[in-house]
Amino acid sequence: MGNKNHVEDQELPCPLSQEDRERKGRELVALETQEAKKKLEKKAQTSRMTADLKTVRIDIDKIVKELDSGTELRKVKVETRFDFDASKVEYVRLDTEQVIQTRDMDSFDRQENLAYEGDALPPPKKPQPKVIGEGRVKRGRKPKGN
Repeated sequence: MGNKNHVEDQELPCPLSQEDRERKGRELVALETQEAKKKLEKKAQTSRMTADLKTVRIDIDKIVKELDSGTELRKVKVETRFDFDASKVEYVRLDTEQVIQTRDMDSFDRQENLAYEGDALPPPKKPQPKVIGEGRVKRGRKPKGN
């Protein structure tokens, strides 16, 4: 029986030429740049996911609070009622007629009352345009020399 030879590929250390070193240097820079970009993308995605999770947590907490209290916040029409005799201001829910807040009147509230009283002065009248010669209209100014 004779010798039988077999050839196979193996990875073994080989010296790098100058051209190989330059090519590997370019590959290294490209891979490091790609790695830095991927890290930034990961950080941005992590930030987005963290924000999304916070939003979900806020929604969860809101519903838990509503279930615990048996109520939820809704827009409701509220009327402000002025009691000038008692110097009080009341805020009343119009859906249930419930007084939700009462406070003392302040000076601003009392001044507002002047507009509602019968002896208040009417608003000033707007000046009416005056017709002067040949249909021209002069608005609110006195003619010169008169």
